[in-house]
Amino acid sequence: MNVHPISGLTFDSKIKKLFKQGKLKLDYGLYGERLTKENVSDEHIVCKCYGGKTVESNIALASKEMNNKRGCKPIEQFVTIEMVNAYIQRVRQNNLKCYDIEEYCNGIIRTFSKIFGEEAIHDEKCVRLNKLV
Repeated sequence: MNVHPISGLTFDSKIKKLFKQGKLKLDYGLYGERLTKENVSDEHIVCKCYGGKTVESNIALASKEMNNKRGCKPIEQFVTIEMVNAYIQRVRQNNLKCYDIEEYCNGIIRTFSKIFGEEAIHDEKCVRLNKLV
C-alpha cells in the first residue's frame, strides 16, 4: 500500500517562504529570538482560536519553540509594543522587488493597533506603532 502525504493542510506565508529562500534577511523573530530556516514558523498574531485569519497582516515570523510556547494565549502576554516595533524595523530593512514589505508592515501595525488599543499606542512610554521609520 502506498501512502501519500495530504497536501493543503499546511500554510507557509509569503514572508516565511522568502525567509527560507534567503531573500528576506531577518536574524530575529517577533519575540526577539534567533531565526533559522529550520526553526522559523508563521505566528498568528490573533490566534485562530480567537477568530484570527491566516492572512499576511495577521502573520509574524517566530521560532517554532516560541510559537508552541505561546500556543493559544493572547499575544499581549508575550510581546510589548517595543518588541513589535523592533520586529517591524528589522523587516523594513529589506528591500524586495518581489514583495511589498511596506504593505506587510502596515498590515501588522493595523493588527497590533487593534490588540493594544489607542491608549497603549499613544502612551508616552511606548514607541508609537504608526510612527515607525
